[in-house]
Amino acid sequence: MLRLIPSAVACAAYFFIRRRLTGEDTLVRIYRKVENPIAFSSDPKERALSLLHLHAMYAGLAFFPARLSCDWSFACVPMVSR
Repeated sequence: MLRLIPSAVACAAYFFIRRRLTGEDTLVRIYRKVENPIAFSSDPKERALSLLHLHAMYAGLAFFPARLSCDWSFACVPMVSR
């Protein structure tokens, strides 16, 4: 556990510096809604559920890549509202 502390500190510093250089929410503004509809959702519950679903799908594809695709276009992964 003690060996992980320098890596964790370096990652936190990187993200902090990156956030300071790019400004508040700059990375979200450069995306269009068709590229990242989750970022434009007004409901925090819908955003959280959609992100959880998306990461679970990524984990499933990492272990069972039968449905792996090189192009996940707009609306291939639906938003989760409940």
